[in-house]
Amino acid sequence: RLRTVTGVQTCAPSDLRPSLPRSRDMNPAHAENLYRNAGIETASKAKLVQLLLARAIGHAREAHGHCLAGRIEERFRANTDAAAIVAALRAHLDLAQGGEIARSLDALYAHVSRTILNADLRNDAKAIDHVIAILSDMEQAWAALANAPPARLATPPVAEQARDDNPRLSLRL
Repeated sequence: RLRTVTGVQTCAPSDLRPSLPRSRDMNPAHAENLYRNAGIETASKAKLVQLLLARAIGHAREAHGHCLAGRIEERFRANTDAAAIVAALRAHLDLAQGGEIARSLDALYAHVSRTILNADLRNDAKAIDHVIAILSDMEQAWAALANAPPARLATPPVAEQARDDNPRLSLRL
């Protein structure tokens, strides 16, 4: 805020004090969201897939609980959320570049999607258990991949002798 004193604009003394963070910035939930978002923005693709699978598992577990309790609407919402994550993962597969692994994941995601749909139509807790088991296995595999050290050369460079006995470096890959 500016004020005019004898024709010169100056700041009010209260404007010179450091401002305190807004209450939203001090909210622990907001801080947690900032931390989580920073982790997501810097995560590897394998870690992102792992996080999505963990989220889908959480929704499937919610659906299982709602199924057992007879809460149809809540079960439907939780199954829909799990199915949406699986559909997004399936949609992002690169079948042309991914080869057999991508085709296998595509088939597995299709199976999980069908099983979620059937579990929802039949209010079938066992089918939801099956989905949770598959997604948990996949999540563990992606976690192992995300936590694996970066790949290195399979064979280190080897010095070999040239015909004129001058050493040279050759790479065997």
